[in-house]
Amino acid sequence: MSDPAAAPPVAELARRAHMSVRHLSRLFTAELGVSPGKFVEQVRIETAKSLLDRGYGVMDTARLSGFGTDETLRRAFVRHFGVTPSYYRGRFPTDPVQEPYRSTTSNSSSDAPVATGLR
Repeated sequence: MSDPAAAPPVAELARRAHMSVRHLSRLFTAELGVSPGKFVEQVRIETAKSLLDRGYGVMDTARLSGFGTDETLRRAFVRHFGVTPSYYRGRFPTDPVQEPYRSTTSNSSSDAPVATGLR
Protein backbone atom coordinates (compact mmCIF):
# COMPACT_ATOMS: atom_id res chain seq x y z
CA MET A 1 0.00 0.00 0.00
CA SER A 2 1.82 3.06 -1.24
CA ASP A 3 -0.34 5.67 0.54
CA PRO A 4 -1.96 4.41 3.75
CA ALA A 5 -3.66 7.77 4.24
CA ALA A 6 -5.63 7.22 1.04
CA ALA A 7 -6.77 3.65 1.74
CA PRO A 8 -10.37 3.36 0.58
CA PRO A 9 -13.06 2.02 2.92
CA VAL A 10 -13.85 -1.69 2.72
CA ALA A 11 -17.20 -0.91 1.07
CA GLU A 12 -15.37 0.87 -1.76
CA LEU A 13 -12.95 -2.04 -2.18
CA ALA A 14 -15.87 -4.46 -2.33
CA ARG A 15 -17.62 -2.30 -4.93
CA ARG A 16 -14.48 -2.21 -7.07
CA ALA A 17 -14.15 -6.01 -6.80
CA HIS A 18 -17.85 -6.47 -7.67
CA MET A 19 -18.63 -8.38 -4.49
CA SER A 20 -20.32 -7.85 -1.15
CA VAL A 21 -18.43 -6.43 1.81
CA ARG A 22 -19.01 -9.67 3.69
CA HIS A 23 -17.61 -11.84 0.89
CA LEU A 24 -14.58 -9.58 0.42
CA SER A 25 -13.91 -9.69 4.16
CA ARG A 26 -14.09 -13.49 4.17
CA LEU A 27 -11.70 -13.81 1.20
CA PHE A 28 -9.32 -11.22 2.62
CA THR A 29 -9.22 -12.94 6.01
CA ALA A 30 -8.78 -16.38 4.42
CA GLU A 31 -5.83 -15.17 2.33
CA LEU A 32 -4.06 -12.82 4.77
CA GLY A 33 -5.27 -13.98 8.16
CA VAL A 34 -6.63 -10.56 9.16
CA SER A 35 -9.67 -8.48 8.29
CA PRO A 36 -9.29 -5.66 5.76
CA GLY A 37 -9.63 -3.08 8.54
CA LYS A 38 -6.92 -4.72 10.66
CA PHE A 39 -4.65 -4.95 7.63
CA VAL A 40 -5.01 -1.21 6.92
CA GLU A 41 -4.35 -0.44 10.59
CA GLN A 42 -1.19 -2.60 10.53
CA VAL A 43 0.10 -0.80 7.44
CA ARG A 44 -0.68 2.58 8.99
CA ILE A 45 0.97 1.71 12.31
CA GLU A 46 4.15 0.52 10.56
CA THR A 47 4.15 3.69 8.46
CA ALA A 48 3.72 5.79 11.60
CA LYS A 49 6.58 3.97 13.34
CA SER A 50 8.81 4.57 10.33
CA LEU A 51 7.92 8.27 10.23
CA LEU A 52 8.63 8.65 13.95
CA ASP A 53 11.95 6.85 13.46
CA ARG A 54 12.82 9.37 10.75
CA GLY A 55 12.14 12.32 13.06
CA TYR A 56 8.61 13.40 12.14
CA GLY A 57 6.47 14.92 14.88
CA VAL A 58 3.42 13.11 16.22
CA MET A 59 0.85 15.35 14.50
CA ASP A 60 2.56 15.11 11.10
CA THR A 61 2.95 11.37 11.57
CA ALA A 62 -0.76 10.96 12.32
CA ARG A 63 -1.70 12.87 9.17
CA LEU A 64 0.82 11.21 6.85
CA SER A 65 0.12 7.68 8.05
CA GLY A 66 -3.63 7.99 7.63
CA PHE A 67 -4.73 8.16 11.26
CA GLY A 68 -5.90 11.73 10.85
CA THR A 69 -5.49 12.88 14.44
CA ASP A 70 -2.78 12.42 17.02
CA GLU A 71 -5.36 10.89 19.39
CA THR A 72 -6.30 8.16 16.91
CA LEU A 73 -2.61 7.45 16.32
CA ARG A 74 -1.96 7.37 20.07
CA ARG A 75 -4.71 4.79 20.68
CA ALA A 76 -3.51 2.53 17.88
CA PHE A 77 0.14 2.89 18.91
CA VAL A 78 -0.65 1.95 22.52
CA ARG A 79 -2.69 -1.04 21.30
CA HIS A 80 0.18 -2.31 19.14
CA PHE A 81 3.31 -1.33 21.09
CA GLY A 82 2.12 -0.58 24.63
CA VAL A 83 3.56 2.96 24.58
CA THR A 84 2.47 6.32 23.19
CA PRO A 85 4.03 7.72 20.02
CA SER A 86 5.59 10.55 22.03
CA TYR A 87 7.18 8.10 24.45
CA TYR A 88 8.42 5.95 21.55
CA ARG A 89 9.88 8.99 19.81
CA GLY A 90 11.58 10.14 23.02
CA ARG A 91 12.91 6.67 23.82
CA PHE A 92 14.46 6.30 20.38
CA PRO A 93 15.51 9.87 19.56
CA THR A 94 16.28 10.93 16.03
CA ASP A 95 17.26 14.17 14.38
CA PRO A 96 14.30 16.34 13.39
CA VAL A 97 13.26 16.07 9.76
CA GLN A 98 15.15 18.55 7.65
CA GLU A 99 14.10 19.77 4.26
CA PRO A 100 16.42 18.54 1.51
CA TYR A 101 18.31 20.86 -0.77
CA ARG A 102 16.03 22.61 -3.20
CA SER A 103 17.27 22.92 -6.72
CA THR A 104 15.92 25.05 -9.51
CA THR A 105 16.17 24.84 -13.25
CA SER A 106 17.17 28.47 -13.70
CA ASN A 107 20.85 29.44 -13.94
CA SER A 108 20.54 32.92 -12.43
CA SER A 109 22.39 33.49 -9.18
CA SER A 110 19.19 34.48 -7.36
CA ASP A 111 17.73 31.06 -8.19
CA ALA A 112 20.74 29.06 -6.98
CA PRO A 113 19.99 25.93 -4.93
CA VAL A 114 19.12 26.79 -1.35
CA ALA A 115 19.97 24.60 1.62
CA THR A 116 17.34 24.82 4.33
CA GLY A 117 17.33 23.46 7.83
CA LEU A 118 21.12 23.34 8.05
CA ARG A 119 23.05 24.80 10.93
